[in-house]
Amino acid sequence: MPAIWLDVDTALSGVPINSVPLIDDTDFKTREESVVYNQAGLDLVWNFVTSAGAFTQTAVTPTEAAGLHDWVNQGNAMYTIEIPASGGTINNDTEGYGWFTGYATGILPWSGPIIGFRAAGLNDLLIDSAFSTTRGLAGTALPAAAADGVGGLPISEAGGLDMDAMAADVAGLNGEPMRGTNSAALASVCTEARLAELDAANLPTDISAVKADTGAVKSKTDNLPADPADDSDIDTQLAAIAGYLDTEIASIIAALATIAGDVAGLDGEAMRGTNSAALASVCTEARLSNLDATISSRSTVTPAQVNTEVLDVLNTDTFAESGQEAPGATISLAKKIGYIYKFMRNKITNDGTQIKVYADDITTVDQKSNVSEAGGTVTRGEFGSGP
Repeated sequence: MPAIWLDVDTALSGVPINSVPLIDDTDFKTREESVVYNQAGLDLVWNFVTSAGAFTQTAVTPTEAAGLHDWVNQGNAMYTIEIPASGGTINNDTEGYGWFTGYATGILPWSGPIIGFRAAGLNDLLIDSAFSTTRGLAGTALPAAAADGVGGLPISEAGGLDMDAMAADVAGLNGEPMRGTNSAALASVCTEARLAELDAANLPTDISAVKADTGAVKSKTDNLPADPADDSDIDTQLAAIAGYLDTEIASIIAALATIAGDVAGLDGEAMRGTNSAALASVCTEARLSNLDATISSRSTVTPAQVNTEVLDVLNTDTFAESGQEAPGATISLAKKIGYIYKFMRNKITNDGTQIKVYADDITTVDQKSNVSEAGGTVTRGEFGSGP
């Protein structure tokens, strides 16, 4: 069993050479705390076994600083060596198990710890990162959400959910008619002609017409007495109407008398402005004759030209994509349409906590919105400016 696990396919700067302190071979207890890379009689061997059981041994010559296999004194007679990913006498480029053995003049033979070399992702899951209660050791192969929760795997409450059987059943529906409880094929009653009755020009229009007619009838019947046979209130209403008419007619007569007096005073008099000065006669025959021509003759722009310009705006003119900004509540119609097209065309990501809408360069975040979930309800907030 390896004593240490390290990431494979990466340069390692401090791989342990010995498991216990290096000991003097004279008294068998003094620690050798000043061993150097070119120690007299140094013999260092890298032993390696693959997971398939292939065993190799490679002699390693330590180097000083800035070499490929730099020897480092870590203190207290413990030493490490550098193993590059490539280019060295030994390289960290294969999964498996390795350890150093060696001896030197005046030093007892030694052996280093057995080191396992495996994918960095495994070390991350098993050692470096916090354990995921939803993914376990599966990594991104499983969703980061609880089963039967938002974004999680579906479950079967009763058990025995057979996905293959479900897939076979669904595949068998391709092109098959719908059937009733007696297994007989249902007649095709949803025809084009019947669906056409639901078009805006048919059923919805008819309903709107009925509603309008009903409203008109209601406006009349609201004025009827609760008991149509009871006419006791008619005389009272007629008397009130007569009195109202007498008052209005008298008022009209008085107003006409005032107007008649004012008009009589204008006989032969010129119109006057607010300063009582007579107004010049500007309403001439020549000016009135200008009103005889049709409105269309007063403009050199034809309806066809107006139509062409409108089509040019719709089919030819282009509009730049909105940049990194918060979409305004009151913006132009062209910009609102542009946002719809941008959100349909451009790259969008959703990591469960935030939606990001990217620019055309697919790297710049132009707009973003927070996403949250509570009690099974997913809420997407208002979009604001990136990044």
